[in-house]
Order: sequence, then C-alpha cells, then structure tokens
Amino acid sequence: MMQNPLKWSLFALPASLGLFFGLFFGLSYPEIVRKGWPLTTCHVLSSKLDSRYCCEKVCTAGCSVVTIGAPLCSSQISLVNNAFSPSRCASDRSTCPPQIGQVCDGGFHCCSNCCDTCRSCKIKCTGHPLVCTQSCSSSPCRCRCCSSTPQQSCTVSCPSCYSVDLTLRFGSGPTRGKARSAIYHQDFGKDEVSSKQFLDSHPISSSSRCFYNPKNPSQVSFDVSFTPWKWAVVSIFGIVPLFLNLAVLVTILGVIPAYRAINAKLAERRQRDVSETAFLVSNQGPQEVNDISSKEMAVDLEGTHDKGYSNADSDDEVPLLDAKGVHKF
Repeated sequence: MMQNPLKWSLFALPASLGLFFGLFFGLSYPEIVRKGWPLTTCHVLSSKLDSRYCCEKVCTAGCSVVTIGAPLCSSQISLVNNAFSPSRCASDRSTCPPQIGQVCDGGFHCCSNCCDTCRSCKIKCTGHPLVCTQSCSSSPCRCRCCSSTPQQSCTVSCPSCYSVDLTLRFGSGPTRGKARSAIYHQDFGKDEVSSKQFLDSHPISSSSRCFYNPKNPSQVSFDVSFTPWKWAVVSIFGIVPLFLNLAVLVTILGVIPAYRAINAKLAERRQRDVSETAFLVSNQGPQEVNDISSKEMAVDLEGTHDKGYSNADSDDEVPLLDAKGVHKF
C-alpha cells in the first residue's frame, strides 16, 4: 500500500471515475432518458405468455469427480435452452429434454482453501500519566487452493422462466398524428405468478397509459419510475468512492496548503509585532529612564516642601518663624 496519500489518490482517481461513469451510463442514465418519454395511451392488440427453459448446473459439495466421458454441463445447458420448450414438453412428454437431471462435467473446481493464521496487535494509550494496553486478534491470511478437481460432478437443472409479449397500438387520433405499433416485452424470470398477473392486467382490447421513445417509437414502457436498487448501486459503488477520492485531493492540494499559508502569515505577523516592540524598547535607552527618574525626584521634593508648611505643628519638623517671631525672642 502506498504511504503517500497524494500518490494513492491520484492512482485511484481514474479507477473511481471509470467506475462512476460506467455505472451511471449503464444503469441510471437510461432511466433518466426514459423519464422524459411522452405520455400516451396504448391499446393492446394481442398478448402472449411465453415460457422457456433457463437451465443451470447444480454441483455436489466436496470434490466428487464425474465419470469419464460425461458431457460438459455448458453444452447440455445450451442445447436444452435452445432446442426444447416447456409448453411442448407439457403437451407431449416425448419432446421433454432428456438432459434434465443427468450428470455432467462442471469443469475445474476448488474444493477447499488452506489459509495461514496471521496475528495483528494494536496498542492504545489513555489517561495521564499514560496507561497503554495491547489487544491482539487472529485472522486467516495467505489463502490458497489446496484441494481441487478438474472435472466436478454436477447435474443439469432446468426450471421454467416466463415472459410476456404485447402488441400495442398508440398515437391514433386527429391531434396525435399517425398511429404507431410496438411490441412490448417483459421478462419475469422464474416468477410465473407475476407474469400471469401482468397478463391479466393487460387483456386484449384494453387501454392503459404508457410512455414511448420519440426517437424510437418501437420502444414502449408502462412504468418510467426510477429503480431503487440501480440508484443504490450507483451511489454506493460509484458516487461514494469518487466523492471520497475528490475530498482527499481537495484536502491535500487545497485545504492543507491554505491552512499552512494562513498559519505562516499569522506567525510572520506575530514575529513582526514582537520585533517592533523590542525596537521601541531599545530606542528609549538610559536617557529616557533618567528623565523619568528626575521627574519622580522633582515630584518628591515638591511633596517635601509642601509638607514643611502643612506639618508645622508636628514634633518631627521644626516650624519656620517669621520676622515678628524672631523679634519676640
């Protein structure tokens, strides 16, 4: 891991930008564009519920090896998905795929991992005087595959998946221009109940509001609201990493230099104030100090002179006699 945060942030910036734009234009932007589609009324001309096989491999736990000569699971799955139909199988058992439930070769599989045990410790100091405590924890590290098989034993499972196709007509009328037709397709996966409910809510000859793409009128949607999970993925894996990376760059390249520059200015101003104060004190010198002392002595003498008149009756001071007093003696 890089020790320099700036290097780490500059290295991660292209990755975070690529991740953000990839997720945004792949998931969110199509929904933003679709949100602006014009509203119209769609009339259902025909409807069809389609079923198909969506096969997958189911592998056993552990390291069981398939028998020699077993077909590859990928080829069996492709064959069933393209050549067989659940609806035909339901009406004629002879058309059902024989590959369902058969053992196939699932390819390489790591059966178990072997890991070392790493110990990490943290020291925390609190209080005054400092009291330090150490806490340690163990976790697996340096994991590697220590048991594997090149031909894992699996079976072919083929559940049915469902989709609905609607033939729609929209845009007819004197103010709506020429009527247009479109095929609406929606895949429901393995959810047969939802597919039948959607088909029941859009029967033939029914009308409902819909939205169409003005640049490609063959694209029609009954719902243009945003998908929450798509925006959650874009936010968590696209916006948050990009925001954190930009925050680090702004802090390193902007906030910290500005903070240091302000502190340097304040320190320079404090140093200048101290220098000016020291300069003023040094310019006063001994002469000003003597002047101050002389002024203080003059004040004391004036105070003493006044005291001679005011304390004439005191025992410690000799009163001054005028000429009449001297004549009497």
